[in-house]
Amino acid sequence: MQLLQEILVFICVGSAMVFMVKKFLWPAHWWPNGIKKTQQGCGDDGCGCH
Repeated sequence: MQLLQEILVFICVGSAMVFMVKKFLWPAHWWPNGIKKTQQGCGDDGCGCH
């Protein structure tokens, strides 16, 4: 039973560390669903004011 608990703790800690690295340290453009920027303006003339 203790071995099962250690395996579950290892999985939880590992997934938490992967999440933290992905969230704060890894550049977003390296991930498949990275930052997507839109180049749309608010008006008809395409001034890009917002």
